[in-house]
Amino acid sequence: MPPPRLRPAFVGLDDAGVPTKRNRVRGAVFRRSEGAGLARTFPDTKDLNGVPKMKVFTTGQVAKICKVAPRTVSKWFDSGRLKGYRIPGSQDRRIPREYLIKFLKEHGMPLGDLEDEAMAKVLFVGQDQLLIENLKKQLPLERSFKIQVAASGFEAGIQAESFHPDCIVVDYSIGRIDAQQICQNLRRNPEYAETIVIALLPDDGSQITIDRAHVNESFKKPFDVALLAERLRTLIGARKELV
Repeated sequence: MPPPRLRPAFVGLDDAGVPTKRNRVRGAVFRRSEGAGLARTFPDTKDLNGVPKMKVFTTGQVAKICKVAPRTVSKWFDSGRLKGYRIPGSQDRRIPREYLIKFLKEHGMPLGDLEDEAMAKVLFVGQDQLLIENLKKQLPLERSFKIQVAASGFEAGIQAESFHPDCIVVDYSIGRIDAQQICQNLRRNPEYAETIVIALLPDDGSQITIDRAHVNESFKKPFDVALLAERLRTLIGARKELV
């Protein structure tokens, strides 16, 4: 196989995120990462559908995300705390998205603009504290899950607007009419048309008809919280790449 052709005088980014001229391998591309400047991807990191599997950041971009000086990121890299690699033939460092997110989580640092794409956000609407605590244990923050709780439909509306959940779990124990209204209102709002909605039905002998146009899935109490947690991982994981 012939060596890759080089294109000189290409304007790229150095470790500080400053434009610089350098050769590049033909075929390397740049794509914009939301809120994080330019993230570099390579053709051999794409899946069968041509979608890039990995985003990488310069130390300058990581510094902006972490709100620290670029030299601080370089120290994290050189000490081995922040995993990554150097560009062959140069001293420039590159940090893959997966390693960056893991580093931020391990050190309790905010994900910033990476949160929406890296975290599975669940809004639980209900007042069953034991169920809520067990669900949080099954889906801890370090496993890419963030859970917020609303005690009523009014609170759910306010929190959904700011939290932008991937999934809303509605416990019908708050009241059948209120719970159904929450599910209906969600589907009427275009912003939540694709949001996963799961209904938790009480075991009180009542017959509750679930409208599948408003609810994706339902669980009837009592049930194993681990099963609900696994279903949340599967449903949300099919829509976004969790780390």
